[in-house]
Amino acid sequence: MGECEPVARGEQGVTPGSLGKASATVGRPTPGLRLGVTGHRKLPAANMALLDETIGKILDTIGATMNALANDPTLHRFYQQEKPVLRVISPLATGADRVVARQALARQWLLSAPLPFPQQEYEKDFTDSVDEFRSLLARAKAINEVVELDGRRDAEGAAYFEAGHFVLRHSDLIIAVWDGLEAAGEGGTGEIVETALRLGLPVVHIDSAAPHAVKLLLDPPLGEGDRSFTTEELVRLIVIPAWKVGSTAPTSTRHHHKAVATYLWDEPESVCADGPDLSWSGLKVTPLIWLGTVFPLLQRCLADASPATTPELNQPASAGSLAAQTYIAHFQRSDALATHYANIHRSAFVMIYLLGSISLVAAFTAQFLAGVPLGKLQLNVCATYIELAALGFVLVLVLAELRFRWRERWLDYRTLAEQFRQTDLLATIGGSEPCGCMNLNSEIHPTRGWVPWFVAAVKRSVGIVGARYDAAYLSEIRDWAVKQRLRDQLAYNEATAHRNAKISKCLRLVSVGLFALTILAAGAELCWPKTDDSGWLRWLAGVFPALGAASFGIRNQAEFEIVVHRSTRLIGLLAMEKANIERLSGDRLTSKSLRLAMQRSAQIMQDDSRAWAEIFEVKESEVV
Repeated sequence: MGECEPVARGEQGVTPGSLGKASATVGRPTPGLRLGVTGHRKLPAANMALLDETIGKILDTIGATMNALANDPTLHRFYQQEKPVLRVISPLATGADRVVARQALARQWLLSAPLPFPQQEYEKDFTDSVDEFRSLLARAKAINEVVELDGRRDAEGAAYFEAGHFVLRHSDLIIAVWDGLEAAGEGGTGEIVETALRLGLPVVHIDSAAPHAVKLLLDPPLGEGDRSFTTEELVRLIVIPAWKVGSTAPTSTRHHHKAVATYLWDEPESVCADGPDLSWSGLKVTPLIWLGTVFPLLQRCLADASPATTPELNQPASAGSLAAQTYIAHFQRSDALATHYANIHRSAFVMIYLLGSISLVAAFTAQFLAGVPLGKLQLNVCATYIELAALGFVLVLVLAELRFRWRERWLDYRTLAEQFRQTDLLATIGGSEPCGCMNLNSEIHPTRGWVPWFVAAVKRSVGIVGARYDAAYLSEIRDWAVKQRLRDQLAYNEATAHRNAKISKCLRLVSVGLFALTILAAGAELCWPKTDDSGWLRWLAGVFPALGAASFGIRNQAEFEIVVHRSTRLIGLLAMEKANIERLSGDRLTSKSLRLAMQRSAQIMQDDSRAWAEIFEVKESEVV
């Protein structure tokens, strides 16, 4: 959306100290890594002391690598200068889950616990070790990172499957205490490992039998040939922003580093591009701010450009969590920056077309006023100066566009905003995308590979949203998605379609009117040449098409008709998803069905944003 409001920051369920403060900062995230756990409950062939030692060494390696990276000055461009946030994601079943959790907690890691069933039901799986389970679970509850999924005993395999996949969706690296055999049933360790590799998540495989050999699994393998990777190298691949150098300059590593630095450093405070009133934003009022008002002014002159407003509903309590509020803050910042640079880019090309028309009018005027004096100057000389000044401003605007990359920043920030738009709501029902080193999602756009990396870095720093996924909770999230988020999107797109249709119609009428006046002026000059001794008709026959070209150029560059078409299409798709979500009730309302439906709506908006990026990628501001 084009408008933004200051963020209300809530830190419900956050532990005291620098963790909450650093993570909630809009800008550089705290360096972090999430280690997911999968493995067998029964470990008959294990040497438990040796297994503890093996797991401890792996955790120590990860911790030491993360601490070294956090102290690396080169990474301070991207991360807060804070102690790394290390999390283990474990369902706390007997066996491997608890072994890893105990070792992680002993090293001051944080614990996130997704349970396949509500706690009381889940405890029936291990009645002889409930006390140990509750002791570990208390550590996760202390930071509000316990999720009680809505699994059912009559679909036990599906419940374990969902818990395992929750771990995958919220992990960067998987540790698997596994015998290496295929899964015996749904949600088994073998199935989870296979899925992790398919998603691009690296897996540290520890043989469940003594002597507990360790092997790193990657699919596809990183690097060349049969070269193996160490745990340290995997951690660096996950945490350090490293993009492949593309065949063209925009896709280079330098481009990505500069793009991230621009977001994190250029305007360190939250930015709202709502006209020149930016006192709360931290963005200095410069000529660029005023330049960015030209396109919105054109919108207001030709159509009602006021934003669509809808009443605010009470948000779910989970929306006040640290994770949700951090995602909202980043969405509002990136959305505001996208609007800001979009207005500057669009205002620049509006000015270029207008100044181009002025230069043509001045050129015709110079011919028309040849020999007419104005004091010591000739009027045609004054007109020529005006022509040169207009062309000079055009050149300045084009060079400024190339120098400051207004269009690229707009598209970068719009892509980032769409990645964050629904992330807070999806986080409340366990929706997320894996963020392993092999899953940088650069296919979102080849020149914007920094965007998914940054989204993943933010996710690593904030953890999961704790909640019990019962019917009341899921209904609350469903209603919020339907009655607030999707309703707002539909209202916004309806207003956008209406406004752009009106602007397009007005500009088309101007172009047609000027074309008709050109024909009349040229026809009058041909039919009644003696009546135009002064040359006014000839001058008008040149001026009218110059003005018409500006109107046509603005309409063509801004793609008002395409905006109408795509907004109308988006309205239809979102209305369909809204209806699908509304139908989720009773037995049909599960965390999985709601998550998938909301992910579809988020994907629709991301696809639309990607299509826009492809359209405007080639629409540079040019002199000719």
